[in-house]
Amino acid sequence: MASKILYCGGNTMDNLGNGFLDIGAWYQLREVFPDAEIISISNTFPSKRYLFGNPTGMLLPGRNKPGAFDLRLCFDADYIVFTAACLADYWVTFNAELIDWIIKTQIKVVILGASGSDSGSFDYDNSEQKRIRDIVRKMNFHLMTSRDQATFDNYADLADHAHNGIDCAMFLNDAFQPSKMTIGEFDVFTFDAMKEPQIKTDRQVLRLCHKVSWVDSFCRMIRHPKKVLQLAYKMDWASEFPEDYLQLYGNCDTVHTDRVHACVAALIFGNKARYYGKSPRYGLLPRGLQGADITKEPVMLDLDFVASEKQKQLDFLHTVFN
Repeated sequence: MASKILYCGGNTMDNLGNGFLDIGAWYQLREVFPDAEIISISNTFPSKRYLFGNPTGMLLPGRNKPGAFDLRLCFDADYIVFTAACLADYWVTFNAELIDWIIKTQIKVVILGASGSDSGSFDYDNSEQKRIRDIVRKMNFHLMTSRDQATFDNYADLADHAHNGIDCAMFLNDAFQPSKMTIGEFDVFTFDAMKEPQIKTDRQVLRLCHKVSWVDSFCRMIRHPKKVLQLAYKMDWASEFPEDYLQLYGNCDTVHTDRVHACVAALIFGNKARYYGKSPRYGLLPRGLQGADITKEPVMLDLDFVASEKQKQLDFLHTVFN
């Protein structure tokens, strides 16, 4: 009997890079479960959808719309699958009802490219780690692939099966092939969280935004008009389609960005990237950079090394599920 998989993803309007994770996760699931029924739904939690009774628009625990509908709780499945940074206080806090449902039903939990910690993937707070471990122990935590060593070291023992793996977005070039564009050589600048630095280039520059909700949100326009107008004015492209960005990252020469997954997308298609941000999550990259410092200059990925790591991860998944 074919497996039924509940895949929880999305949230691309807040962070377009989440769509890259979805594409890479779907590729892995289809490779491992070619005959499975995969139910893909948004992993957006109810408090984020409704912001009920919250005049600031900020996310606050316990301020959901009463009886808020959660589509994630409406299916029977063999596995529920998540990606990335869900082993963190903020995630389990805002998904308390979902966590309760997972524990009650004992549905098998799978996390692909897992990471966590409210301060990023690599700076784990001991008290936070204890809280997360106490919750995860109550689940049927079937499988985890990590995207960094720290996550593997901290949580691998809780899963029935664990692999020190690689980020889901590293599978983008397996799942998607950019088409050749006709605009000549260009670089991409993607800066959402910081002022764009002075960057010299002789190529055409296209400016993108990964936080589409900043430039397409009436409530944010009211609350932060200066920031939204500045972003909207300087952007050449903002879209809810991850594939639009992959066309651009796959055709450009170099990406300059404060977004980790803008780097990943460019690098995995064989192009150069430099990271200017401060998130410790950029640390998921170094294993494939072979000593190059992506924070100092544009670098390229060792695609042969990454291909080897991806095959190890797929072999691990095949071994567990087949």
